[in-house]
Amino acid sequence: MSTVTRRQTVTTWVGPVPVGSAHPIVVQSMTNTDTADVEATASQVAQLAAAGSELVRVTVNHDEAAAAVPRIVERLEALKARHRRIRQVRGMGLLIGVEIDGNAREVVQRCMARGFLVLTAGDSVVRFTPPLIITEADVDRGVAILDEVLAEVLA
Repeated sequence: MSTVTRRQTVTTWVGPVPVGSAHPIVVQSMTNTDTADVEATASQVAQLAAAGSELVRVTVNHDEAAAAVPRIVERLEALKARHRRIRQVRGMGLLIGVEIDGNAREVVQRCMARGFLVLTAGDSVVRFTPPLIITEADVDRGVAILDEVLAEVLA
């Protein structure tokens, strides 16, 4: 039997679940329901979790969400102007990263404690993967939480 050598990667935290690096492989799934059908989507998430999926991503594809992307980036760029230790805002579509001069994991933990789900992408990048059904009010709330947390962590 041959030995498989894993490529060294950075750890990304999805809530309390570490993904990548030397961590065990995590079973992930993605729904294929119309996300607007809340009951069907919730049911499928529960079924996937019961079947052993440790992470379940919800698939959505609404034009309104794509229109939110520029607003999200605009708001994050505004934060960059106020927080000197934000190095860069980058990304494509709804995969957006904010590179900071600080501990991204601490920022993520504090955001999550306030109800704002973000991830890490390495030690210094806070990663946003908002749902395609995000509203402007959701963007405003999330950016406000991030602003508060950055003021605490990067002070």
